Amino acid sequence: MNTHDVHYWVLSLSDKETRLYKARDMILTEVVSLDAQGKPVQGFPLQDLGPEESEYAPIASGERNADYLDNHKKTFLKMVDNELGKILKNEPLPVVLCCTVKNKSLFDEVTKHDTAIIAYKAADYSHESAYTIGQQVWPLMQEVFVEYEKSIFRDFEEAAGHSKQAFGLHRVWEMACQGRVALALVERGFAVFGKVDPDNEQHLLVYEQKTDGVDNLIAVLLAKVEQQGGKVVFVPKDALHNFEHVGAILRY
Repeated sequence: MNTHDVHYWVLSLSDKETRLYKARDMILTEVVSLDAQGKPVQGFPLQDLGPEESEYAPIASGERNADYLDNHKKTFLKMVDNELGKILKNEPLPVVLCCTVKNKSLFDEVTKHDTAIIAYKAADYSHESAYTIGQQVWPLMQEVFVEYEKSIFRDFEEAAGHSKQAFGLHRVWEMACQGRVALALVERGFAVFGKVDPDNEQHLLVYEQKTDGVDNLIAVLLAKVEQQGGKVVFVPKDALHNFEHVGAILRY
């Protein structure tokens, strides 16, 4: 994973409002759900107004009261998780979670997307700007992505021993067409131009130069992998020079 031009999500949970940011390196842009007319609709940011005091005051005091408030919070966090799931379905980027230890504990109990969360920052950013959050989160993400890159290359090397490794554009494309690519690795900035053979989908027609009407076959490949439920990881330039700049870990 190249630690420059890295894209990920930042989910900031607080007691009253939860915000989602799309991040590119340390630059964060808040996600605001709007309809075609630009009016707010269900989605981020999400507000938890909390139960009315009259709803829980008669129950009891002490632990039972605290349990009631925790259950209310978990109901809200389930809604947050559902909205996060919609975002991840369209753009399956890794997530860094920012919140208090208590909120993390409650979120861990309800989330269905724990595998997407690759980092955690113990902080309440409810009153911080996107700029400040980005400055504080980015050093953590650099460390995480370096370790993530190492683990991906280990998995790629191990896949060869299990006959689950493919490399080179043509071979990886063939595997993608068969729905066998679990994860594709591509050098950042690598491009090959051409067309998918209209007579044989599993065959690519490569052009030496970019001309009008041809496609970037790397973009075509990655779209195919994601359509088949696979994941995509970009790695630094020349990291895959021994593998024709494109590799894949196969499902079978």
